[in-house]
Amino acid sequence: MAPISVLCILGVLSFSWKSSANGCFNRTLVELRTRRFLNVSWAGRFASAVAKTQKLKQTCSSFQLQTSSVVYNNRSLSPWRYRMDEKDDRIPQKIAIAECLCDGCIINKQEDISYNSVPVNVSLRVLKITLCPYNPQQYLIKAHYVTIPVACTCVVPRSWPAPVP
Repeated sequence: MAPISVLCILGVLSFSWKSSANGCFNRTLVELRTRRFLNVSWAGRFASAVAKTQKLKQTCSSFQLQTSSVVYNNRSLSPWRYRMDEKDDRIPQKIAIAECLCDGCIINKQEDISYNSVPVNVSLRVLKITLCPYNPQQYLIKAHYVTIPVACTCVVPRSWPAPVP
């Protein structure tokens, strides 16, 4: 008698979990998972903060080093600006992307191209939301990683070994 009860319970559970077992969720569950994901993700909060403080289209030639600023990109030898990358089918929808302002680095208040400004990249976990292939009333949520530039740094140019004769 016990094995039949267990099988009945498992059957009911598998039926009730069927939509989430294949990764498909209704709109309410998608919103719940999105809020939970954003609560532990720094990217969404960071994008909001950047949007409030970002100057319009700063360039290397217009950059002014601000040594007393609390914002790193204002006092960097390799300054950068942020642009917002927006995608409706991704959580977070907005990600701040760093763009180096200069090819070289700011040395003695001017660009020195004997150095290189290069982006500093991080891997960021995002959620991709698409329609469920088996039920267009539900959504498929998949996590994956994207590489995004978050800042720029100044480096000496890469030197290649001399060719062997």
